[in-house]
Amino acid sequence: MKNEYFSLITKSIFNPYLDMFIPKNSARFYWFNGYSYEMPLRFEFMGMLLGLALYNSVHLDIHFP
Repeated sequence: MKNEYFSLITKSIFNPYLDMFIPKNSARFYWFNGYSYEMPLRFEFMGMLLGLALYNSVHLDIHFP
């Protein structure tokens, strides 16, 4: 149940239409989009969710450099 929850949240965060992250290195890695119009609070919320996934030992398919 928790694996599916964090998986769905992760897919929505890295959605290309959300414009929070941009693919780098032939779409192998993602990096923060410096030209994003998202509020910094959304990035903080995303970090809290990823921290919760780590705390709950959920393995996510995320590619940060």
